[in-house]
Amino acid sequence: MLLVPSAVEANSVYFPQVALGDGYSTIFTLINLDSVLLNGQLRVFNQDGSPLATPTEWQNISISPMGSTRLTLSSGSKLALGSAYFQSNADVAGMASFERRNIDGTLESLVDVSATVASSRFVLPVEISSAGSTGIAIMNAASDPTNVRLQLVREDGSIISLKRDSRLNPFGPHAQVATFLTDFFPDIPLTDFKGTLIIEATGPAVQIAATGIAFKEGLLAGLLAIASSQRSMNEIIMGVAGSPFFVVTFQKKTITVPNNYDFALGPGVYEVSGDISGTLIIALAGPASATVGTPAVVGGSINNVRGPRVQISPCFILYSSSSGSESFSFQFTVSANTTHVCRNGVADNPLVDSNSEGGYLGRNFEEGALGRGFDLRAAAGGAGTVVVAGSSRTIDGQNFVLRAYDMVSGELRWTDQTPAFSGVSTRVFATTNGERAFAASYSPSIPCCSDIFVRAYDVNSGKVLWTDVWDKGRDDLPQGIVANSDAVVVVGYGGNTETPPISALDFLVRAYDPASGKVLWEDRVDNGLLIDDVAWAVTIDGTQVFVAGTTSVSGGRKDLFVRSYDLTTGALLWQASHADTSSPILFFVEDGQLWVSSIDQVNVFDVTSGKLLMHLP
Repeated sequence: MLLVPSAVEANSVYFPQVALGDGYSTIFTLINLDSVLLNGQLRVFNQDGSPLATPTEWQNISISPMGSTRLTLSSGSKLALGSAYFQSNADVAGMASFERRNIDGTLESLVDVSATVASSRFVLPVEISSAGSTGIAIMNAASDPTNVRLQLVREDGSIISLKRDSRLNPFGPHAQVATFLTDFFPDIPLTDFKGTLIIEATGPAVQIAATGIAFKEGLLAGLLAIASSQRSMNEIIMGVAGSPFFVVTFQKKTITVPNNYDFALGPGVYEVSGDISGTLIIALAGPASATVGTPAVVGGSINNVRGPRVQISPCFILYSSSSGSESFSFQFTVSANTTHVCRNGVADNPLVDSNSEGGYLGRNFEEGALGRGFDLRAAAGGAGTVVVAGSSRTIDGQNFVLRAYDMVSGELRWTDQTPAFSGVSTRVFATTNGERAFAASYSPSIPCCSDIFVRAYDVNSGKVLWTDVWDKGRDDLPQGIVANSDAVVVVGYGGNTETPPISALDFLVRAYDPASGKVLWEDRVDNGLLIDDVAWAVTIDGTQVFVAGTTSVSGGRKDLFVRSYDLTTGALLWQASHADTSSPILFFVEDGQLWVSSIDQVNVFDVTSGKLLMHLP
């Protein structure tokens, strides 16, 4: 047995592995590290992400200041695996103890593993030999699907394999995978290996948790998975953002969701292609510590091959289409023998430049490109301005960041930042209309958690025109923003209770007057105390605004529902739904039809009546 010595403390801690049945039980030890009474909730999930039945009292757990409690999860049936997390109002540390007992009740094995925080990246020591192996458990800590990449690294730092396992791509909400290292890399002869496994969430959601167990000569030991923000040295990162929709194809990968994407590229000339309707920005970069000899994108090598209106900076390219869907392609060069590279902190790339006007941006994005956790949203504004929104980790916590660039030269025009809630790393959003820019983020609330933060700017000067903090409950977060001359509409989720029993999320919509920030109307959908209702996407067409959301149903599944409102009054015009779908990733109107696309299906509705016109597959 090995007790992992480092205790993680936070308001939310995660247990990537839970085992019960076939003689196994899991004992959760929770310790209140704060000076106030702790109130919290322990939630347990099956491997498919569906909730696992637990005692009712686990919905409202109280622990005295500096006190502790132990909770046992067991079953007399066959072995079942899963994951868990504990939410509270105070700093808490935790440990999971896995016991296996024989039929007569005698202890056969015991292993203890510390709880962890959620992060976008974990590094785990691994070892394979004739005497044993390493078991890996990974959970999606978010309520939205993500994708996970695995990187196996030798002790000398060289990379053996970059892997995207089908079980992790996509990786469903609260889903869990537990298996041996050799099962993740069956094509590699790992008969005698020592090194590390890097586990990275690449989006759309970027919150995972991981742990490991060493099996050696019949003994078990818990392994510490280290949350890390460092990157591999030979990666090229592509930051992609656009609206209302786009498709980018590169290295046999199709990209439709704004995020940062990693590619292991050697020297050569590469071509990126796709289709766009609206605005698309693609930034290229590598790690800040890249040196001569490390393959990197050559600054100034981006060359447009075809496409709509285009602006090119040394390290990013911006396309603007005003006539429906248009195709594009461009080329860039990767070289190991140049000092003029695109990388985090290099002045050649203004999107990640650490200069005197916004130096914190480059300094805090230590993970390359636009930073893991910097969820890029770009919008073309008036007077040739590109507005980019994101969030950055700082020494003191986390900031919401908005930066505006000259569309032609890439020079920074203005920047704004405000503290964000450091307990999460999720998307922020920006859009423009005429001479105004609008952003939706999240700000800390008292005593914990987050509120939706909405702000309007003069797009030319960066002057703040108005600000609204939208507090509906514990975990209020935006998921989209859209604007025209009549209204700014923000959608998201929240409204859950701050004290146990913590209720499920509600679908939230709020419309503002673009000039004054006055709330024009709002809507909230709550289908039940334990049913998550989430507004994921929003778009405007004429006098109508459309919002796409999901509502949770049994078995961890979601049902899609779409609501159409009058833009200025908020009157509900129609609602449509479709069973068993995932969260929307594409949402737009074209030729009188509303298209809603997720990772597993496409639904098309009539914009006037809400009638379902087409469903694929």
